[in-house]
Amino acid sequence: PPPPLPGTGGPPPPPPPPGGMRGPPPPPMPGAPPPPPMPGMRPGAPRPPPAPGGGPPPPPGMPRMPGPGTATLPYGMTLKKSNVKPDAQTKRLQWNKVTPQKMSEKSVWVKLNKKESHIKVQVLKSIGENFAVKQTKKRVVDHSDKGFKKDKELRILDVKTNQNLSIALRGQYKHLSLDAIRLAILRCDEHVLCLDSTGTLDSAALQNLISSLPDHDVINKVVALTDDPEDLAEGEKFLHIIGKIKKFVPILRNMSFKVDYPQMLEDTRRDIVNTRAALEELMNSKKFERVLCYILEFGNVLNSGSRNADTIGFDISFLPKLNNTKDADGLTLMHYLAETMMKEEPESADFEDGLLHFAAAERVSVDQVKSNLGRMNKEIVNIGNDLQRHNKQDPEDRFRETFESFYEKAEGEVSLQETSLDMMLACYKNVSEIFTFELSKYALEDFFRDFNEFIALYKKCKDDLARREEKRRREEEAASRAEQDRQDKAERDHRQRALHDVTNDQSNTEVMDQLVQLINTGQVFDVMGRRRRQPKSAAERRAEQLNRSRSRSGLTTNSPTAAKPPPSQDTLDAILQQQGDENIIPRRSRPRERRGPGLPTGLESRERTVDQQQGSDGISGPGGIGGSVSGDPEALMQRLRNL
Repeated sequence: PPPPLPGTGGPPPPPPPPGGMRGPPPPPMPGAPPPPPMPGMRPGAPRPPPAPGGGPPPPPGMPRMPGPGTATLPYGMTLKKSNVKPDAQTKRLQWNKVTPQKMSEKSVWVKLNKKESHIKVQVLKSIGENFAVKQTKKRVVDHSDKGFKKDKELRILDVKTNQNLSIALRGQYKHLSLDAIRLAILRCDEHVLCLDSTGTLDSAALQNLISSLPDHDVINKVVALTDDPEDLAEGEKFLHIIGKIKKFVPILRNMSFKVDYPQMLEDTRRDIVNTRAALEELMNSKKFERVLCYILEFGNVLNSGSRNADTIGFDISFLPKLNNTKDADGLTLMHYLAETMMKEEPESADFEDGLLHFAAAERVSVDQVKSNLGRMNKEIVNIGNDLQRHNKQDPEDRFRETFESFYEKAEGEVSLQETSLDMMLACYKNVSEIFTFELSKYALEDFFRDFNEFIALYKKCKDDLARREEKRRREEEAASRAEQDRQDKAERDHRQRALHDVTNDQSNTEVMDQLVQLINTGQVFDVMGRRRRQPKSAAERRAEQLNRSRSRSGLTTNSPTAAKPPPSQDTLDAILQQQGDENIIPRRSRPRERRGPGLPTGLESRERTVDQQQGSDGISGPGGIGGSVSGDPEALMQRLRNL
């Protein structure tokens, strides 16, 4: 279209839409005057607010269009608003809303919307009260309080350095003031700065303090501060006061070394002495030479026919590997070596008892010994240089008095240990020449480790063999006891059978023969026990006691238990003559003799009776009595009377 004419203000408005409906008026063109007011409105009056739908208000005389909140809800649902408003802000439920357009007619939300909830208002109010967001009240700090402690501002140090210094000072030195620490540094008093809670000198706290110190330039800046020390932070205050001591950091390092020096020197000396003693024990051990001789011969026998046969010597590191070769019974070559040494050369079997320092020498590290000597030398040189440059800076300064004597003593002791180390290494070189190995390929630590492993395996094999021998001896003793018990049982059974045969024999001759034989051998007393006397009644015991009391006074009474006089010789002859036909041979009773202590009844005169019988009657065997019975019965009766 052609451009608008001047003064018209813009192009004409577009035609109205079809259907008689008029849309919102177009926005005014730039530079165009505002539209005239509606009829019935005063010029300059504010326009009415727009409708909830967001569109412009309808012109006068036209009906209002329905909003989207009412006309767009499907299935007859209505928008319900809660009548309960919480008094305070409540906790929100972060759920996702379901739009009505996605609901179906069967949806539960459609049913709930069409029904009344019938929920009490009090319940809804209690929900709002219980789930209200608690308003956190900010605590108002009263800075006018006297107990309030404000962190002091750092001038030079950073936060980490100041914190490390504070931790070091609040540890072991918390009971010391800065003036006391300054005085202890000037006096070089390690009993103040290096004394732990148990009363032992320990440089750990002093080393912690040294490691917390900043660089020398930072210390000088803190010392140069002109502020009041009470206004400085704890770390800066410490450096401001202590830093005024000249070279106080080297003084602290020298004090720490002086405390650690005795233990370092003792450890170094002990390691050198143990190692050298172990090497000398090995070089002078004749017993170990015999052990090596046996090992060499064993190896040549086993390697017969191979490329390692007829070996003159072997690498000494092979010694622990003897335990890897086993026989058919599971015993190793180390067992065979230990057993052979104990049987063939017992005087050399305990060679390990002469190597007393090997266990301690295994824990020695040559590199650590050299490092300790190097550190001690370095610290001693530093002390010597500090002594040369030191000038007394305070009446309490005692650095020279404290370290001058220590320097001279430590210098001589460290020099002596360096000489001992050289002698130890020379001794190890001799050992390498004796056992033929290279020093560069076989370190001293590896050498002692292999030897100690060999010694431990050798001892273990000896203990195993001793246990095996003890077990074999117990088994042999058990078998011997079982065999002896079997023989004793057989002998007892034989005696019992012989006695049983004697009691079952009805022949008087054979009975007497066997009885005399048992009496002569003493076997009858092994199977016949003593005949137990019948116990007496109470009346008989009282009568005997009464007779004994009366016999002392010469009075006796006749009692049932009184001893009767022995029968006369004529009476015995008459009894024997009467019972002669019945072959009853009674024995003549004789007065009881007092037997010796410890002898059972009948044994005290057994040997004497048998000797008398053999001497007077001529009975020399079981057949003597049998012959007398058949020849002269009267003589036999007389002999039985004598018995």
